[in-house]
Amino acid sequence: KDEAFGRYGVRLDHANGDVLDYLVPIELGGSDDLENLWPQPAHGEWNAEKKDALEQKLHAMVCDGSITLKQAQSAIRKNWVAAYTQYVGGAPARAQ
Repeated sequence: KDEAFGRYGVRLDHANGDVLDYLVPIELGGSDDLENLWPQPAHGEWNAEKKDALEQKLHAMVCDGSITLKQAQSAIRKNWVAAYTQYVGGAPARAQ
């Protein structure tokens, strides 16, 4: 965990609620390799909850044949925020 956060210049004692996440989730063929781990904000507009929603949507789409596993992996790896917008349906509402 220290090494994964450190790759992004984040010390665990200064992580501000960030969580360690898989860039490509296990259910989409991601691995435990350090290159696939990154600190993800637990709070804010583009947070872990939003990425989890994308992961669930892409998993369902792969299972129903709407997209290939390779397409899902590429979308989430390339730009997960853009993939969220494309597949989940737009930017999350801002808290007021």
